[in-house]
Amino acid sequence: MAKGAAGRPRHAAGAARTVSERHRCYFGAPGDIRSGRDFTTRVLDEWGRPGGEERRADMLLVVSELLSNALLHGGSPIELTLVRDGPSARVEVFDGGPGSPAPREPPEAANGPGGRGLHIVDRLSTGWGVVPHHHGKTVWADLSLAGRDGQDDEEHP
Repeated sequence: MAKGAAGRPRHAAGAARTVSERHRCYFGAPGDIRSGRDFTTRVLDEWGRPGGEERRADMLLVVSELLSNALLHGGSPIELTLVRDGPSARVEVFDGGPGSPAPREPPEAANGPGGRGLHIVDRLSTGWGVVPHHHGKTVWADLSLAGRDGQDDEEHP
């Protein structure tokens, strides 16, 4: 299942960090996934586009997959939280649905819909997991914001 621990990303003592957190709620309306992607794009712009286009594309795909799962299988309201902690970002999606999502085997037909979302999240993230709550759950994924050379491309705090 998850590659990492459920806590916030940790950095070496004395490491320069920029911590920022943004939230947005959705109620199952048409266009919520697009709205979540737009919100994520604005937040990444606000953060100075760390990691460039490659990391932006990864984060948008993870946001799309986690929001899609919450809209299909969870309960409203849904909260998207983006957290930047130094060279890492966390995507969290809370929904009111029961259960604990796990990757499924994709359908037999290679072109069939569904079953790939958490495999994509697993591939693009440095870790992901599920935190159960009394009235729902939070599915989270951690992503590196470092560019191809392994450095955080941040120019602005």
